[in-house]
Amino acid sequence: MNRLQFEKSPYLRQHMHNPVDWHPWGPGTLQLAREQGKPLLISIGYATCHWCHVMEKECFEDTEVAQLMNAHFVNVKVDREERPEVDDYYMDAVHLMGQGGGWPLNCVAMPDGRPIWGGTYLPKARWMDVLSQLVDLFLLKPENAEQYASEMHQTIARINQGVSTGSHSQVPNPASETIWVKQLMQSADRQSGGFGHAPKFPMPHLYQFLIRYLLHEAQDTVQEHLALSLDQMAAGGLHDVVGGGFSRYSTDGDWWVPHFEKMLYDNAQLLSLYSEGYALGRNPWYRLVAERIVGFLERELLGADGAFHSALDADSEGEEGRYYVWTYQDVVGKVGHLGANWAQILQLSKQGNWEQGKNIPRVDRTALRDNARNENDLLQVFEVLLKARNQRTRPLLDDKVITSWNALAVIGLIDAANYLNEPRYALLAANTLAHIAARLHHAPIGLLRLNHQNDSAWIPAYLEDYAYYIAALIKAFEHHQNRDYLLLARELLDTALQVFPMEGGPLLLASQAGTDIPVRKLHVHDNVMPSANAVMAENLFLLGHYFSQPAYMSRSQDMLQAAVGAYPGELSFFSYWARVHHLWSHPFFELVLTGPQAQDMAREIRSWLLPNKILVIAQDHDTLALTIGKAHATENRIYPCEFGVCHRALGSTQGLRAFIKEQGFRG
Repeated sequence: MNRLQFEKSPYLRQHMHNPVDWHPWGPGTLQLAREQGKPLLISIGYATCHWCHVMEKECFEDTEVAQLMNAHFVNVKVDREERPEVDDYYMDAVHLMGQGGGWPLNCVAMPDGRPIWGGTYLPKARWMDVLSQLVDLFLLKPENAEQYASEMHQTIARINQGVSTGSHSQVPNPASETIWVKQLMQSADRQSGGFGHAPKFPMPHLYQFLIRYLLHEAQDTVQEHLALSLDQMAAGGLHDVVGGGFSRYSTDGDWWVPHFEKMLYDNAQLLSLYSEGYALGRNPWYRLVAERIVGFLERELLGADGAFHSALDADSEGEEGRYYVWTYQDVVGKVGHLGANWAQILQLSKQGNWEQGKNIPRVDRTALRDNARNENDLLQVFEVLLKARNQRTRPLLDDKVITSWNALAVIGLIDAANYLNEPRYALLAANTLAHIAARLHHAPIGLLRLNHQNDSAWIPAYLEDYAYYIAALIKAFEHHQNRDYLLLARELLDTALQVFPMEGGPLLLASQAGTDIPVRKLHVHDNVMPSANAVMAENLFLLGHYFSQPAYMSRSQDMLQAAVGAYPGELSFFSYWARVHHLWSHPFFELVLTGPQAQDMAREIRSWLLPNKILVIAQDHDTLALTIGKAHATENRIYPCEFGVCHRALGSTQGLRAFIKEQGFRG
């Protein structure tokens, strides 16, 4: 076994039997490369990555390949989920080289880590050819390698500095959002929903911004496309209709053929999206999708201690998707006794709707109605099929508990609790927060990135972990009204501003954990998960209102202006920042509730789709400036305030709804 046998990461341990002399990432490995004068070969992936498995089998388990790698390189394996700043840096390099990103992400770099070549999956012959050419470059033309590495390093550093010092004098206003949405709709897939072409990623925060946009703008085209996209994503394929939950992305343009791995972060965000979608139009299908996401999370990813594990592999028994696909005969044999033409409803064929006679179930809701069946009948079919599927060999579970991903799950669960009126979901969220507090927040290190089953990995948290965790605490406070959540959110915010310092603009991705890469990275653009800086700008805005802190508000606006100045021109890489922009450019409500029915009024208000608000129930002897002197034992009152200045007290939620509509909200 190689050195990876001493690591805790499931991904690194998958490679501990390779003949490649793998090293973990760290200062000692970089020092070894400098001492030996060898280039680094850095291979980045994660435990449930299908193409990582394929490349391992074809290349890293092959002794001929291993001999070439061991002779000429210091070989480094990186779990991108443990070390996101390493992944982020080399992903930037690959993009600058004009290539698409993905995993496994393979880079060859100078001994100090500056990249000169990068790519993703390559079969054995191509991999050995590329490595042989790079060996020749280092041996025969070292000055060319040094020049290219220097130019690449300077470009990445310049991009980072450009974002951090970017400025934009425009005051946030709704007109900008209309321009952004108009640009986005030019890439809309009018037939299958979503944007662009295959492969298609769900990008929940993009649709969540469109929902916020529609709360103010009557745009039928946007509203219809939002509904089309949510309907098509939920119809099946990408969405596992049998067991609930969503895969990472669709390999086709119709959301039918997924890349079968399931990630906690996708499902957490999609839970928020479909809960908000239900709140927007009360579509019962969206409610069902959200409920089944929770069912998937509880059944497949929830640990006994209240924390959620990270992911399920795409593969089982060495075959991608084997766990999830069906033959026509198998489905008919299992559910034929339930009547109706379930093969038609699930869009199955005898020849298979995918490959080699295999079917991926997808619900035709029109056929469901035509066969005089409803969602309850459908759920009975799913129950039978799920019971049968549970007898199969399950995909690998990556049991890492990642702080930021669990925070996203908390946010999704509380959104579902609010919009679906399911208090049990909020209790699940509270249990997850308790795990983070107990297992991932330790003195003197502070907040941690992750832990493994029954063991902690003492990796300091990244900005992403702080940002999402603070957002989860704010969301939990609004629901539970537990002041401890709010006070901890402020404490962590102040810590983050010190740990990830950057003058004025966005914050750094990593603290001391980022000192062993050539450039300390920012995390500004959104991807499948929102920019940590965008989430932090939102946290600053909300806590600025809760605690009447102008300094928080000012920093939030500075960060937003820097991001707008660096806007990449494509809303999918900017949509969470657009959400922050929406907070700044539309009326915002500080709602203080008091009286004997305050809890009931709060519950009703939380069920409204009203993102531009904070909500506090006043307490006796309160220390929050916003609520001081407003507690009342006998009269129900709602104070709508703005920057601590309150309008006249309203006596009912109906009065508040009328007040909000006067401010231009359509919801």
